[in-house]
Amino acid sequence: MNRNERQKDGARKRYRLFVLIWNVGIYGGQVLLLHQTQLRVSK
Repeated sequence: MNRNERQKDGARKRYRLFVLIWNVGIYGGQVLLLHQTQLRVSK
C-alpha cells in the first residue's frame, strides 16, 4: 500500500466516523425532543 492509498483510507475512516457521530447526534436530538414533549404532556 503506497502513501496515497493510505491517505485515502484514513480519509475514508474519518468520513465514516463523522457520519456515525452525525447520525448519533440527530438520533439523540430526536429522542431528547420526544422525551421533552412526553414530559410536557404528562404534566
